[in-house]
Amino acid sequence: MKRTLLLACTFALSHGHAHAQKAAGMAHFMTMNICTKGDAIDPDHAPGEPGCTHMRPIRDGEIPPYFLTNFPSHANHCPDGGGPIAKINIPIKRGDTTRIVSLYSHRPEDTACHGPGTSDKIGASIEWHDAEYGFIMGSWSPVGLSNFLSPLCEKDPTRSSRFFRGWVLGPTRSLGAGGQVFQSKLAVGKADEAAAACPAKYHPGYTAWRPTDFTYTSGATLNSIISDHYASAAKDQNGPGKSEQLERTYWTREYGLTRWEKWARDDWHNPRSGMASQALASTLGKTGTCSKPWGMPETTPPGLARHASTPTELHTDPVTGERHLWYMTLCDDYSHIVHHPADRLTKEADEAASPAFWH
Repeated sequence: MKRTLLLACTFALSHGHAHAQKAAGMAHFMTMNICTKGDAIDPDHAPGEPGCTHMRPIRDGEIPPYFLTNFPSHANHCPDGGGPIAKINIPIKRGDTTRIVSLYSHRPEDTACHGPGTSDKIGASIEWHDAEYGFIMGSWSPVGLSNFLSPLCEKDPTRSSRFFRGWVLGPTRSLGAGGQVFQSKLAVGKADEAAAACPAKYHPGYTAWRPTDFTYTSGATLNSIISDHYASAAKDQNGPGKSEQLERTYWTREYGLTRWEKWARDDWHNPRSGMASQALASTLGKTGTCSKPWGMPETTPPGLARHASTPTELHTDPVTGERHLWYMTLCDDYSHIVHHPADRLTKEADEAASPAFWH
């Protein structure tokens, strides 16, 4: 990333409360769309491309005629411009219950861009929405299995609703920019093993969301919902408080979950590698795998030029006045389109998740 990526503002402004733009809610932004001829799938086009005159959300049991990929690093080029990891966001119905599976896996067709570490990026998240909020219920990755329990567990600890609102993304219906504290408990391990009892205590986390147009690494500008999930919340529930990490996700009507970013505060160090957040951000910036993140201005505020090589935000706590730089330390942008039937990926998505999320 050659230009400085820094946002200097108060917490409220950095999370979009000054914007009046509204959009349809999370329910319309969580699955892939497909182009259609009549109601049938158009196999030759993908949403956002010229020639896609009509589109609709993909349905359970349908095979997407395309999939998404991330972008390769400068040192690992793919012949078609995409990266080695494929992504789909599809609904899967079991019995009378539907959930959304966001899978990322190896590209199903032969490519020359499979580089070292490819096998480390295989996983999925399980998502859904109720009448009020869209949320992530659980996930699995090479690092481990995780699920997110909420106080709804108290109503019935044996039902999948115990995972509702554990990781909230934003309101289900029409929304503007906003934020709220939600109580949840991260449980590590298989979701089935969380069925025996509810947590004795839940932990507050802050989620902020905003609808906006965003230009992805592919160059496409798409109406998006951007959701920030912080690890904790302020005592007065007005913001993320002393959180040191956040995960930012980007959702589009065309593709569902389209981009993911990991951010960390300037005083955070990776517990495994020991690397500081600024060093991790500098390493990421040199790969060229992601365009600049949301909200980054074109110029550097005076006195902060030393951070010119890294994607950075400056957050000011509106209550205490405490200021911290935040660095984008990881990013995957899945806005590259590959025209290839996603039958293998669909099968993997169906096999990826525990039945506990559908019970």
